[in-house]
Amino acid sequence: MANVEMDQEWVKLISEARSLGFKKEEISAFLKRESLEVTLEENDGK
Repeated sequence: MANVEMDQEWVKLISEARSLGFKKEEISAFLKRESLEVTLEENDGK
């Protein structure tokens, strides 16, 4: 359930970023960095 909510948040953030003029490549690079950080944080907790 939480994943669906997260996805909706990301969709909102991405559409806002696009409307501010960010390029797809920039958003994609940011998302890759963010998901890497989240993965690292989740691994730290275990």
